[in-house]
Amino acid sequence: MSILKFTHIATGSALVLASLTTAHAAAVVTDFSGTAGDLGTSHAFGNIIAAAFNSSGETAYLNQRNTSSDKGIGVCNSVDDGRTCFGAGNGAKNEIDNNGASYDWIRLDVSAVHGVVTRIGLSSLDKDTGDDYSIWGNNTGIATFTAADFITHGSSSGKANKNVSIAQGFGHYSYYYVTTRFQDGTKQGANGSDFLLQSITTTPLPVPLPAAGWLLGSGLIGLFGLKRKRSDKAANS
Repeated sequence: MSILKFTHIATGSALVLASLTTAHAAAVVTDFSGTAGDLGTSHAFGNIIAAAFNSSGETAYLNQRNTSSDKGIGVCNSVDDGRTCFGAGNGAKNEIDNNGASYDWIRLDVSAVHGVVTRIGLSSLDKDTGDDYSIWGNNTGIATFTAADFITHGSSSGKANKNVSIAQGFGHYSYYYVTTRFQDGTKQGANGSDFLLQSITTTPLPVPLPAAGWLLGSGLIGLFGLKRKRSDKAANS
């Protein structure tokens, strides 16, 4: 093999290695809908963990459903109140809601995800007045609902579905909180706003080139040097 030809091979290999260092994987959508019903106080959906709480911060139960208009996970009563809201009919009481003076929320632990959250899907948005939902995030796993953790809020017409985009500036939190709570700590809407958490979309971060790839590149460079050394030796003999 001539030195020129080997140089072309080495150059092409280097270009391939450079492209691999910036490879991106496709976005991943985790769907929370299903027919399991009672999921307990927390549940793992792949490497994303969902947990349910009430407005007092007490652990509550997750409820999962998948009907024509209601898809995703919601919140049942707190552990202290027992699992009285499971059973036939489901309804708003098993959603993320603000019945009475209280409000529910679900924490999403995405700390094991090698990527950023770009979208959160909501189902069965049912607004009476005011906003339906708000989304918060931090890296502590403790919901403080302070201004520093606030991401976005919004509303929709009754029984609608909505994909809420998360700006990239908020895409590196380890925990997200989906609730019916205003930024000032009061509940969203005057009464009865409720919905289900249907999905979350994560976009993987660029995948670094594996060590084996760098070893291949180093090997090509070493072979080039050996070939050149032999050529020089043959020319001098």
